[in-house]
Amino acid sequence: MDQKLLAAAAPYLQLATPVAVTDTDRRIVACNDAYCEVTGYARDQLLGQPIRILRSPRAWPGPNESLRLALATSGRWEGYLLNARPDGADWIAHLSVSPIDDGSSRLGFVDIVHDVTAFAQELSGAVPGTPIEPAFVRPHEANIDIFRHLIMSLARMAEVRDPDIQGHLERVQALTRWLLATVDPPSCSQEEREWTALLSILHDVGKVTIPEGILFKPGPLLPEERQLVQLHTTSGEQLLRQFLDIPGFERWRQHAAEIARWHHERWDGTGYPDRLAGAAIPLHARAVGLADVVDALLSQRAYKLPWSWSRVVEYVREQSGRQFDPALVDAFFKVQGLIQKLYESKQAQTT
Repeated sequence: MDQKLLAAAAPYLQLATPVAVTDTDRRIVACNDAYCEVTGYARDQLLGQPIRILRSPRAWPGPNESLRLALATSGRWEGYLLNARPDGADWIAHLSVSPIDDGSSRLGFVDIVHDVTAFAQELSGAVPGTPIEPAFVRPHEANIDIFRHLIMSLARMAEVRDPDIQGHLERVQALTRWLLATVDPPSCSQEEREWTALLSILHDVGKVTIPEGILFKPGPLLPEERQLVQLHTTSGEQLLRQFLDIPGFERWRQHAAEIARWHHERWDGTGYPDRLAGAAIPLHARAVGLADVVDALLSQRAYKLPWSWSRVVEYVREQSGRQFDPALVDAFFKVQGLIQKLYESKQAQTT
């Protein structure tokens, strides 16, 4: 079984981001160098061990129970955990778990992990870089989840008329995180990657200002209707600057506003609303823009059926240097196995 699992998981282990592969009993059967580096364990200390070897004894049990239940059902989970390194130092991880199947049975799981301690400390009001005190373990983990759910709720309320909106937002978040973790050369910190992934779900918040009859029109839009839809970028920026007013988070409000305004800009300068080109478009907006397009093409809408995976892959390849940043397109192809698995799971849930 492990050989079949390892063969299926081989593409994931080539990623630059930390990856571990576990069997169905959650024992580690493989990991890459980046995983050893982020966890602090040598490979021979990890192989054959249960994944809980990473868990801090001070961990809040809520996320771990949620993870256990999810793996027993869908096999897919995403969230934050408190881990500990071999020297006992705590660190906060963002964990994304996906199932590995052979079509008839579950072989195991692939775990993609990021150290988001600085992000969590900033969110919880602690000084980034200081040790995580045991008394603050629960607030750290709880505050992250609360903030994440508040952002998700805000995004969902803006598009409550779309029945698949939560799935869309979660997929865009996952794709954004994977793209930024893989793009070469690395252009942002782990903290910035995590904030970008979290705030990516607010990219279309400006659609709350668009009439429903236009937003979900089943046929082609008239030129004046298309211009109205395009205003969701500037409207979203204005709404976020006005209402995402949390003391101490001014930097990330700016980040969210830039994503909302510029996620429809194009690498060749033919996008909207400002016709920015190339590196003038912030990396976080470029990444969310690619993630948003990929999800839109692979999903059913009132005006279109979902595209096939092969057609989407070809479109992304063709648009390198035109609609999309070539470096992000390269990152897309490095993680295309993960992305394809995500959409295969989505399709299985809807059929």
